[in-house]
Amino acid sequence: MHGRWSHETITKRVYYLNRIADLIQARLEDFARAESLDQGKPLWLARTMEIPRAIDNFRFFATALMQSREIFTQHPTISNVISYTVRNPIGVAVLISPWNLPLYLLTWKIAPCIAFGCTCVCKPSEFTSVTAGMLAQVFIDVGMYLY
Repeated sequence: MHGRWSHETITKRVYYLNRIADLIQARLEDFARAESLDQGKPLWLARTMEIPRAIDNFRFFATALMQSREIFTQHPTISNVISYTVRNPIGVAVLISPWNLPLYLLTWKIAPCIAFGCTCVCKPSEFTSVTAGMLAQVFIDVGMYLY
């Protein structure tokens, strides 16, 4: 990995993850209305579950970064399965999100990419892309476009 983001400090990545969460939180009503209009779900559901979960995704990975700075972590399992996490950038990830939980599932994919220093290209559903565009604006507003 030779991109600038892949060499950014953990502290800086945590800052951006939390800043993104803060801006979505500040714009929660706008995101909820857009999600409701775009996807057709009840406004109360977007407002109380889906947008807050999207915010939580960024905070979850910010916290995960601060809890362990090990490059490689093996996780115990109850079967003969090897489960591990590698915290090195691996390159460019292509993220495809579905129509049914547009922002929530996109943020579940994009937050770990940001956390672990990867670049990602996002392809939201062509049926429900409004909140993906709003999320892109949040990234611009926090200065992520500089990377």
